Amino acid sequence: MHGEPNTKGGVKLLKKWFIFLALVVLATTFVVGCSDDDDDAVTSTVPATFTNGEIYIDDSYGVYFYVYTFVHGSGYPEVDSIKIDTMYADVYSSYYWNYADPYWYCDFYEDEDPSAYESGDNITVSMYGSGRSSSCNITLLDYDDDETEVISPSYGTYVDTGATVEVVWNEIDNAEYYAIYMERRYDSSGSMEYDETYTFTYDTTFTVPERYTDSTVDYFYFYVMPTCGPDPTSYTGNWTGDLTTGVLYSRADYDYTRVYVTAGGPPPKVNPMGKEDDPASDKSPREIIQGLYGLNR
Repeated sequence: MHGEPNTKGGVKLLKKWFIFLALVVLATTFVVGCSDDDDDAVTSTVPATFTNGEIYIDDSYGVYFYVYTFVHGSGYPEVDSIKIDTMYADVYSSYYWNYADPYWYCDFYEDEDPSAYESGDNITVSMYGSGRSSSCNITLLDYDDDETEVISPSYGTYVDTGATVEVVWNEIDNAEYYAIYMERRYDSSGSMEYDETYTFTYDTTFTVPERYTDSTVDYFYFYVMPTCGPDPTSYTGNWTGDLTTGVLYSRADYDYTRVYVTAGGPPPKVNPMGKEDDPASDKSPREIIQGLYGLNR
């Protein structure tokens, strides 16, 4: 028996070699997989969505938050939760399509009267979902208490063709800037047409461009809205993180005026439309912000 080969010992030795080789291969796989040159190992930080949203204090309900988000690429991000400062918001998401561009939206009310917050408070808003998160800081405005008011020219004012018109409004202490929308109306072959301008100012006065009182203009609108949000001159968005990018802003109610342009001033026996009956007063704040930031959504 002593002359027979020890087959059991050989099998054990062979098994040890297989285990050793397997460990070497596994270790090599980890090294290769962690290489900086391996593109598959890099986690994408490109935000999944593009956000346009607003937040402000409502005197009846407290903080109000509304955001709608366009999806980048295919598939919807799962929004698990939203945190508005210290409050967790329920996520009510609805999905729509706009020219084949899918988006979702959700809103939230603090549901407190009076609110735990006041104009000028700086808060952090965070969104979580799909293994991603984003947050931004925003200064709150009060929708009613921070409402702006156009002081001059008053609604329905007539100015001469070529006149220089300076619009003046009241200062809002906590506004970071004033979003401005101007609409120039003129008669073209018997039908009223218009073109528009979006801009902003840090001041409480604004000189209307000359083309708004040239001989082709019948009248123009001027809207002004107190706003807090990203600086429009160097806009890069105010969200950080990898879930969303885009704009979150706070605003108060806007005011507007309508100015008629006519050679020689007001014509006789004119009874212009009153502000309360003006059909153009439904310009939405969201449209103004979209135009200001160049958000073609």
